[in-house]
Amino acid sequence: MTASPAAVARYTRDGITLTKQDTTVRDAQRDAKTTGDQPVEMFFDQRAHAQVLLDEMYATHSRVSPLHEGIEVTETLGLGTTIPLSPTVPCFQVIDEERGINRLARTRAFSYDTGAESYSVEVVE
Repeated sequence: MTASPAAVARYTRDGITLTKQDTTVRDAQRDAKTTGDQPVEMFFDQRAHAQVLLDEMYATHSRVSPLHEGIEVTETLGLGTTIPLSPTVPCFQVIDEERGINRLARTRAFSYDTGAESYSVEVVE
């Protein structure tokens, strides 16, 4: 049995489309990959909730020069033991006063060198 137009209207809602664009990012990163005009599908009941996620994604992806650092430390980090690796990715506050860096970055990769007894951590913003 097919659904009547009244039944379809009762259980469906039209979608909304939100966009955000900054040409300075595109102009500064000519070789960067882009999704162009392809939408990222998300499902929200309220436009304001979708806008919050869009603003968050935009802030993350629109940095002209995002932080990407490799850091070596000789102290115990506790990754996987005292600092859990899931359900969230561990983050570090990266501070380099000489270069004027003071940013929060998430862990992309880490390793432990048993010979030098040191950790290497790759972080990205």
